[in-house]
Amino acid sequence: MKLLFIAPSAYLLGGVQDWLYATVVGLRIKGHEVEVGVPQGYFHNGQRFNSHFKGVNASFFRNTTGTNEGRVKSLKRFLEVKHPDIIVGVNIGNLFEAIARLRDFQHAKFAMTLHAIEGNYFNDMKEYKSVIDGVITTNRLSEIMTQSLGEIDQSRVFYAPYGIDQKQHRFKESLEPGITRIAWVGRLDKKQKRVDDLKQIVSHLDKAGIRYQLSIAGDGPARDEILQDLSEGLSNGNVRFYGMINKEELSVFYSANDILLITSEWETGPIVAWEAINAGLTIVSSRYIGSKAEKTLIDNETALLFDVGDAEGAAKNIVTLSDKKIGSRLQANAQQIVNLKYSSEASLNAWESAFEQIMTAEKQVNAETKNQMINKNHTGRLERYIGTERSEIIRAILPQRLAKDAGSEWPHSLQGINDQSWVLEYAREIEQSL
Repeated sequence: MKLLFIAPSAYLLGGVQDWLYATVVGLRIKGHEVEVGVPQGYFHNGQRFNSHFKGVNASFFRNTTGTNEGRVKSLKRFLEVKHPDIIVGVNIGNLFEAIARLRDFQHAKFAMTLHAIEGNYFNDMKEYKSVIDGVITTNRLSEIMTQSLGEIDQSRVFYAPYGIDQKQHRFKESLEPGITRIAWVGRLDKKQKRVDDLKQIVSHLDKAGIRYQLSIAGDGPARDEILQDLSEGLSNGNVRFYGMINKEELSVFYSANDILLITSEWETGPIVAWEAINAGLTIVSSRYIGSKAEKTLIDNETALLFDVGDAEGAAKNIVTLSDKKIGSRLQANAQQIVNLKYSSEASLNAWESAFEQIMTAEKQVNAETKNQMINKNHTGRLERYIGTERSEIIRAILPQRLAKDAGSEWPHSLQGINDQSWVLEYAREIEQSL
């Protein structure tokens, strides 16, 4: 198979980036021709991407006008000279419109990969379902929601989980007895990851009187606030902050801890859970949206669970794991599931199978979308006076206005819906019915 992945280049650390690198390299080893295309701009820097992900050798496309139309056209020009069997979309919203414009002139199939439980992505699917040949999800709940919210036929929806390198996280340090060492790993944000719950969890651990050490690895928009909230613990040594650490350092980080604490509202993995289990850690996790359908973190079987936002419940579970026998039992059960479902081999086989089924299925027939996205996010004086086509020519000559962040330079989605409460409530209802 010839596969062309279209992905952002601004984000170098995180589960999606780890998956992309491992999948590209793994599929190449299996004998497939795999190419990666990424944006070249200010926040999205292709050279930096290639320097970080050695051996990927991504090609670049550039938006020369800074507009939504410019993004679509740059993708269209890039795709016109490529001849893959499947174009694989990874969080590049304007790819849908580029595919729609090329659909009648290119034989390639189009596969969307889904890495989040957010309404924007399901609305993108619904809007452009006539050009989507398959959606590959990394979570069983998002697989269900792709069919109901995205209106993608069940025959075109596939499940392929994130995989981990099981050789990477097997060494476990001999830790000082009597101290419960807790790891928290991820993006420091208050919405999805609920990192601000750590303040109350630490408070309950202090009240319980156990000896503990909470180590935090990650970075994000809530960093300063969290450091302030946990300042007392940072001062007395009960809390340690490591910032963002790379994959090699993460392996050492896991080995110095007993428990991985997950506080999230929702997840489509998380890959850090499978890595931590493989490194010998026991999981204490929220009952995040996506966990019940995935059937991996099961209370008192493979992990200890607490309701989302229940800081006291989280602390009680951590105290329970002071009994090492309980942790050993849970960890051994969880390890069996990780070996079966989330090894790099199992993951690659699932992704390869999904791509093969998409390639052999009948190609979707392009239909006019309900709402063409041409220039939706950028309408200025030039467009009003001389139209989109001529204004794009002029904007390509003029100095570009710098995008405010990576998400505005190359949006993940075309929708721009900030309120996700409706889709999360819908997701909860689905899980409650399972």
